Amino acid sequence: MRSLQLNEVAQKLGIRVYCNKCKSHLTLKDINAGTQKKDCTHPALDQRYKAIVCLRINGEKKRSSCCFKTRNLSEAIDLAFKFKMYTKAKAKETHEPEMVKPTLLVECLAWFLEYKKNIGVKGHLRKELTANTFNAYKNHINKWKKATENAGEDFKTLKVDKISDKNVSATISHLSKWSSSLQRKAIGFYNQFYSFLNENGYNIPSPFKDIEVADVPYKHARALTFDEFTAVKKAMESGNSSDKEKGKIRFFHWLPDALTLNALTGRRREEFMIAKFSDIELIDGQLLGGFIKMIDYKYSRQNSHKVGFQNRITKAPIFPELYDFLMKMGYEKYKNTDRYIIAGDEKKQRNTMANNLTNGFAYYRQKAGFSPDVQLNGLRKKYITRMRNEFGDNANFFTGHKSSRIDMKHYYDDKELFDKVKSFVLWK
Repeated sequence: MRSLQLNEVAQKLGIRVYCNKCKSHLTLKDINAGTQKKDCTHPALDQRYKAIVCLRINGEKKRSSCCFKTRNLSEAIDLAFKFKMYTKAKAKETHEPEMVKPTLLVECLAWFLEYKKNIGVKGHLRKELTANTFNAYKNHINKWKKATENAGEDFKTLKVDKISDKNVSATISHLSKWSSSLQRKAIGFYNQFYSFLNENGYNIPSPFKDIEVADVPYKHARALTFDEFTAVKKAMESGNSSDKEKGKIRFFHWLPDALTLNALTGRRREEFMIAKFSDIELIDGQLLGGFIKMIDYKYSRQNSHKVGFQNRITKAPIFPELYDFLMKMGYEKYKNTDRYIIAGDEKKQRNTMANNLTNGFAYYRQKAGFSPDVQLNGLRKKYITRMRNEFGDNANFFTGHKSSRIDMKHYYDDKELFDKVKSFVLWK
């Protein structure tokens, strides 16, 4: 029997010559050897090209075939290639295992924390997550867990879509032991968690969705006095390398300078610790009345993931006390250089030094005989209080805050204002 022809390309695509009458087929090897299957005696007009595709899917061998009407080898090769591509795509679409969605609350929370740590998140969608923020997330979960256990339920067996009103009430009651600010953050975290689930194929309304936390009158800021600042600074200056706490050194020679720059700029520790002499800007060629450019650390941390992000710069004004300090730190020698104002020779990471300052302040505060309500952020509160009393709403230009409300709520100590009342006269 004369057969349709095959070549090596056709063989690689799984094409065979197929007889419509007796269902026999010939491979390239059969044709070259002059053999035929099942003693087929049917004419070549009954022959067609047939492609057979074999795939291994999930460990199993799958076979698909297709007969073509054409008797032209080139057309058959083209059709066989398309059939092979189609079969592969269809097999992947049909047999690719779907992700099994977790149903337990603890599993879903673990998944959410991985997302927060940018595991599996596309680069342009990633957000910077500090260790403190991540620990806060875990604390929110622990509070939910503790409340659940107080309500007599097993947190580990809770289904994410079966959170009862009893559980929600117990959680809200447990959260009430903390400040209104922390309550809002915790509830916001829980709502964000359910939003994340719904974005990933779940359809579960958040049981915390409509819960609101009332504002509690904010406790007045506790600004440091000059005597407190001076006493802690002197304790630092008289310290030595034997000053340790829990085996860790608390003394560093640059601590008094860092404390002073903190007080004279009112900036966050992450901001003034990275200030360099090259960040100092003169006005009319004069250092006094100029300013130090400072990066707004909080703004950068919250917005660095956004497309087109640029650091926000704030200006710490150079008044006489800060002028004297900069001259003492070697401004004339180091001006316009990239040397850090604080501990310019120190090779340690700046965020580590910021932590050293916090721990050192707590250690020497105790040495100076003060209670824990004397805190490092009291210097920032003192600075902003003085700026606001001196410049009013124009103080926003120096503090970097967009509104006066932030200063008044978090940083303003009204004691200085009430001291002015002592000399106030209504009727002149």
